Amino acid sequence: DLERLLDAELGVPPETKTTALYDQIAAGTWSESPIPSTADHQPPTADPAAVHRPPSAVPGPPAVVPGPPSNLPLPPTPFIGREPELQNIGRLLNETDTRLLTLLGPGGSGKTRLAIESAGREVQNFPDGVYFVPLAPLSAVESLLPAVAQAVRLTFVEGEESRREQLLNFLRAKQLLIVRDNYEHLLNPECVALPVEILAGAPGLKILATSRTRLNVQGEQLYPVLGMRTPAIEQVTQWREPQAEMKTYSALNLFQESARRIRPDFALTVDNLSDVTRICTLVEGMPLAIELAVTWLELLSPAEIAAEIERSLDFLASDLQDLPPRQRSLRAVFESSWQLLDEAEREAFSRLAIFRGSFSREAAQAVAGASLRVLLSLVNKSWLRRTEDGRYDLHELLRQYAEEKLQADPAGYRQARQSHADFFAGWMDNLYQHLLRPVQKQPLDAIGPEYENIRQAWQWLLRQEQYQP
Repeated sequence: DLERLLDAELGVPPETKTTALYDQIAAGTWSESPIPSTADHQPPTADPAAVHRPPSAVPGPPAVVPGPPSNLPLPPTPFIGREPELQNIGRLLNETDTRLLTLLGPGGSGKTRLAIESAGREVQNFPDGVYFVPLAPLSAVESLLPAVAQAVRLTFVEGEESRREQLLNFLRAKQLLIVRDNYEHLLNPECVALPVEILAGAPGLKILATSRTRLNVQGEQLYPVLGMRTPAIEQVTQWREPQAEMKTYSALNLFQESARRIRPDFALTVDNLSDVTRICTLVEGMPLAIELAVTWLELLSPAEIAAEIERSLDFLASDLQDLPPRQRSLRAVFESSWQLLDEAEREAFSRLAIFRGSFSREAAQAVAGASLRVLLSLVNKSWLRRTEDGRYDLHELLRQYAEEKLQADPAGYRQARQSHADFFAGWMDNLYQHLLRPVQKQPLDAIGPEYENIRQAWQWLLRQEQYQP
């Protein structure tokens, strides 16, 4: 029957192996061992063991071993620099005592990109996965729990257990990392209670959060996210090989790589290096500000861009369609953070814009009426920075923004300027009294950090004709 079928359909006889198999089955001598045919016969091998090698020992393509699951988003542009920060974050995530790590910084400082890159490097250390939960679109606590469940791929089942209990039970024995991005607008007690409860019930779970405001719970490890590394303008004027010498300065690398997406032939050269460095210095290495500045290269030179940044905060804006509205301008970024401050914090911060450079706690209290609690809150919400010597300062772009707020109230602006001038006039008078004593070096050393504020106070007093020789 097989012969007739093959002849009718294909016009060919059965193969030798097929005929041999038929004869064995008919004789009752068939076994599962393969029967070599004449066509398959190979010369004897020099390795007798190879004749009896089982088929499973034949080398094949390497097996693909799947890694832990992850839903980390794929950013549209390559990650630039930040190697010291990545190493520090990785070290903290691998410390047993670090369960909740918050990357803290103002809007536009690159917290999200840094969190995604850091989490991506840790995937193999979390067998049950690394999951990204974007919180910016959420507006209520009711949305938080479903967002976490969706990210970790949990489907709720209607039954006796509440959804909260189902999520906690699902995570209880897991070893995973959850990245919670943009937490600042959900920092009410109910929203903060969920991660605290998750960490308490799941000992193998860790949370990496990004926020403009600390979560302010026990066990929270803070990691401040500052601007990208930028050289001094005086330093770059000495460079002769910019492409080689810029490698350790991530702000310059980000500017160049972003610029090449607009102008493929763009490169940092001796001719434009000082102007690009000036741009990066004016924005204090803020990644979003650098990328917004670069979008103007189609129309303006780096020198013109730097001049426009000094003139107006509104210059740093873009119409890129894939940027969320809150990131299309620095004003939009700052406005969203401003809404998170209470009235006392807004008033104090706007008055702090009077200062130039760093300032002391005593000056902040006298000039801006900022209590210790308000100062602490402004630091925790990334509006103020505390320096290593115990003083405070503002990011220059935040200072510009706050000064606009202050100048919108002319009477309040004049009062703040007068308070500032009175404080430093008194400060200088007190310093003068110390200079009359035998030991003079310490008072003289104190002038350096206050120089810009002293000069500004002096100029105001002269304009107001309040100086008496």
